Amino acid sequence: MEKLYSNYSLKNHNSFGVNAIAQYFYEFSETKEIEKFAKEKLKDYKTFKILGSGNNILLKGDIEGVIIKPIGKKINIISKTDDEITIRTEAGIDWDWFVDYTIKQEWYGLENLSLIPGSVGAAPVQNIGAYGVEVEQFIESVEVINLRTSKIYDIEHENSNFGYRYSIFKNPENRDLLILSVKFKLLLKPRPNLSYKALSDSFINIKDATPDKIREKVIEIRNSKLPDPKIIGNAGSFFKNPVVSKTIANQLIEQHPNIPNWKATDNQTKFSAAWFIEQCGLKGHISKSGAGTYKHQPLVLVNHGKASGSDIWNFAQEVIAKVKNKFGIELEPEVNIW
Repeated sequence: MEKLYSNYSLKNHNSFGVNAIAQYFYEFSETKEIEKFAKEKLKDYKTFKILGSGNNILLKGDIEGVIIKPIGKKINIISKTDDEITIRTEAGIDWDWFVDYTIKQEWYGLENLSLIPGSVGAAPVQNIGAYGVEVEQFIESVEVINLRTSKIYDIEHENSNFGYRYSIFKNPENRDLLILSVKFKLLLKPRPNLSYKALSDSFINIKDATPDKIREKVIEIRNSKLPDPKIIGNAGSFFKNPVVSKTIANQLIEQHPNIPNWKATDNQTKFSAAWFIEQCGLKGHISKSGAGTYKHQPLVLVNHGKASGSDIWNFAQEVIAKVKNKFGIELEPEVNIW
C-alpha cells in the first residue's frame, strides 16, 4: 500500500528525535507502486531523499521536496543447498528483527550484527559491521530502482565496492538508487566468529558459542555501551574510526604509546575515534543546547531532549575541531547529515 502526506513531521522517523518537517512524505510497499511513482509523479517534486528507519541520519532542518520510504517486509527463499540458503529480503524490514528471525529459522552468519538499529535496506549502504563481522560478507546482490529512469535491476556483490562503512550506494552520483531488497546467502551450519575479544572472552568452550548465545552476548555488550534511542536520542556511533597512513600512525603511537589501534587494509592503521574524543575531555559532555556525548561511549552523540538538529551538528563540529587541534586527525561523520 502506498501513501502520500504533505507537511509531515519527521520527529518519529529519526532516532535523534529532532523535529523537522518534510514538505512531502511518500511510503510504498510494492515494487509496482514505486515504479509508477518514479515514472509519473517524481518529476512533480523539486527534489527527493530516501529514508530508511532514520537511525543513521541527522536532520539539520526541514526537508524540501519529497521523502521516499520503502516499507515492504517480504522474505522469500531463492535457493538452498546442504550448507547455504539464499533469501530475498525487502528493504522495509527492521534489521534486528531480521537477525533474530534468521537465527530462529536456523540461518546463520548475522548474529554478530544483532541490535544494530536500522532497516534491511540501509544495511548495505553503510556496510554495517560489528564484533568482527561486516554485512557484505553475506550479501549476494542488491536490488535497486533508479528513480530517475524507473529501471529496476540487481547490483552484484562484486560491483558494490564494499569497504569500511562504505559502498557505492553512498556515492553522491548514485543518489537516484533506491534499494528495494537485499539477497543474502546465509549458512545452514553455525560458524561462530569470535574474533572480537569481548566475545571470545565470553566463551571458554567454543561449543558453547551457539548463534543464539552469541546474539545474547552481543546484545548485552551493546546495551552496556550504547543508549536506547527511545530514552536518549542518538544515532549510534556518530563518527567513523579514522584510518591513516603508516607514517601518521607511527607518529601517533610514538607520541601516545597507549593509543588503541588496529591494522587496516593497504598497510594503514585504524584508530579509536572514541579515544580521541575522550582525550579531549568530551566524554559525557553536555552542551547548553542539550547536545552532548554519551557518558559511557563518547563516540555516540546524544540529544538530551532539547537540542535541535542544527544544535547537534554544531556540537559535532566542535568535537571535530578539538580532535583536529589536539591530534591533527579530522574525524568524519558516519551518520548522514541532511
